[in-house]
Amino acid sequence: MKDPVPRAAHTLSRLFRPNSIALIGASDRNPFSIMAAANLGRFAFAGEVHMVNPRAAPAHGRPAVASCREIGSAVDLAYVCVPQVAVLEALEEAAAAGIRNFVLVSSGFAETGAAGAELQRRLEALITAHDLQLLGPNSLGFINFKDRIAVGAMVGPFAPLPASIAMISASGSTGIQLASFAYQIGIGLTHLISTGNEAGIDTTSVIDFLLEDPEIKAIGIFAETVRRPVAFTEVAQRAFERRKPLVILKVGRAPSTAALVAAHTGTLVGDDRVFDAVCDRFGIQRVYSTEQLIITAATIANTPPLHRAGVAIVSVSGGACEMIADAAREAGVPVPPFADVTQARLRGIVSDIGQTHNPLDLTGAVMRDPTMWERVLRTIAQDPNIGLTVCNFDIPAAPLPDWQAAWEHIVAGLRAADPPGPILTSYIQCLTEYGRQFIKDMQIPYVISGIGSGLAALGSVIRWSARLRQAAPMSLATRERQATPRKFGSERDVLEYLTKCGVPVVPATVVRSETEAIQAYRAVGAPVVLKILSPDIQHKTEAGGVLLNLNGDTEVAAGFRQLLGAVQKSRPAARLEGALISPMRASGIEMFVGLARDAHWGWVMSLGLGGIWIEVLDDTVIEPLPVGTADVIRALRRLRGAKLFEGYRGSPPVDLGILAETVVRIGEAALALGPDIAVLEVNPLLVDGDRIEALDALVVSVEAADYG
Repeated sequence: MKDPVPRAAHTLSRLFRPNSIALIGASDRNPFSIMAAANLGRFAFAGEVHMVNPRAAPAHGRPAVASCREIGSAVDLAYVCVPQVAVLEALEEAAAAGIRNFVLVSSGFAETGAAGAELQRRLEALITAHDLQLLGPNSLGFINFKDRIAVGAMVGPFAPLPASIAMISASGSTGIQLASFAYQIGIGLTHLISTGNEAGIDTTSVIDFLLEDPEIKAIGIFAETVRRPVAFTEVAQRAFERRKPLVILKVGRAPSTAALVAAHTGTLVGDDRVFDAVCDRFGIQRVYSTEQLIITAATIANTPPLHRAGVAIVSVSGGACEMIADAAREAGVPVPPFADVTQARLRGIVSDIGQTHNPLDLTGAVMRDPTMWERVLRTIAQDPNIGLTVCNFDIPAAPLPDWQAAWEHIVAGLRAADPPGPILTSYIQCLTEYGRQFIKDMQIPYVISGIGSGLAALGSVIRWSARLRQAAPMSLATRERQATPRKFGSERDVLEYLTKCGVPVVPATVVRSETEAIQAYRAVGAPVVLKILSPDIQHKTEAGGVLLNLNGDTEVAAGFRQLLGAVQKSRPAARLEGALISPMRASGIEMFVGLARDAHWGWVMSLGLGGIWIEVLDDTVIEPLPVGTADVIRALRRLRGAKLFEGYRGSPPVDLGILAETVVRIGEAALALGPDIAVLEVNPLLVDGDRIEALDALVVSVEAADYG
């Protein structure tokens, strides 16, 4: 019997490490009850188990009681497998008996439609009223492999294996598939937890619980949604601080309701792009298949953060080396040339084959001298460009005496590296019992399954390692601001608001006649831009409301007439308040900074090249608010056009620090807006060396925004 859960333990500890369990709905004819009882026996649960059913009929070879009140002792956890119509009554009765932790396998709730959704709302109200911890409904339960406790209907080839990763799955069936695949390729799990509909405990809560376990090195997640975005980012921040990577497979990548069509920003922001940005912020590694979820989680758990990004790979197959090189490029895994000193040492070892490139094919020459494996691996592990040494070889399915010496030298070479390197198999390899024992007996550091999947997993290791070297992420919880409801009329109102928020804005004068336009032009003393001023026109160029590079009284007067005439013709119903005159800026990079309220994640920022290029290039990155200067600089460097910031064809290089500070202020300005504002855009934000100015700005109210 394990030790009782300590008083200061996590609130979910008693649920996932119970000392006593009640099976409510226990029956020899109930398949979910049968599987739950079998699991408790298969995992040799040592605590008390109580059978509960209305007739007090014995079940699974045990006596039963008619209600939880008749048990007569404290119960840590109840597994509820009654029909949908009996769920609420069963929970009420169990709560009255003092039970606070539940796994609810029963289905027929929000996943079934409106009637089920209403029943789930009643369930959620009951959970809140009685302060219950409930996993489900529609949850197949969990397996705590560490403590040998299985509660629920999960079945599979779950023999114990060395484990350092935990797995959370919204779908119980998918969870079983994940665990089965992991077992086939020799990967053990510490926990497998099915969250179901998440009426009570959600994925975020489970991650928070698993973070407390020092033996868990990575957490894999299959998610259908993130129910509490802010809380999720707080937990992700704690995972980052504890250097425990999260690997997630999230479905629902198609565009959805986040699209705002009232401004450019809306077409650039969507649920999935925002989620990508959240993952990037917190170092969460996103994958797109169940196989990749397991392989990546295991690889990143077994590989400590790398101080150098370069990966060296040694194989006995030229074809494998070519596939590895292609896969590395696609996965973003640096496979750098060896340093000159390394190549010189390698030539002394592999003189017969004359190859010293990376990936390195040892060819059949290694058959004559198996010590070449170890000598080569030890040599490249000392290369100043290499952070991880990998050997491409397949785990034997049966004894292969002729290869024993080679294996001994391979393992010795991998274990001599710092950190010890893995074996990378050529394909996703289902291990035999012999293969599993071989890995253990040979003390192979760890195995990564398959070239394509393995290099993708190593790409996650590279990105996670790089993210850890950067500034710690800001949780979305830090974005709460004292927001004051504001009303904006024209563009000028928006620019004045940005000025008050510390954002540099191009000088502008409101003019309502040709005479005023000429006077404003003379005050500038240089070519000017003339823009229509109207609260009803968001995109002025499309309405003929912008004239550039006007010079001289005559041009300015004629331009004013032309501007009003063109707009009155294209937008006859628009209210016109005159025009704005600003100095013409002939040089610099036009940036776009768009901020919108995503329907799920709240305020997010889209950042990219601006002006007309926002539509032509679609070169933007997304960041959830708030942002710090480090977040903005990282985002700017991810743009395809980032080389422009270094200075292009004689233009001065951009001071990224000043630009980032300006973007942060624009983000703060958005956070300070009241609930009636849906969009704030600055387009363009002109960047010319260290001079930065907002040239145009737009606000869209929630009422005017179309969330699609």
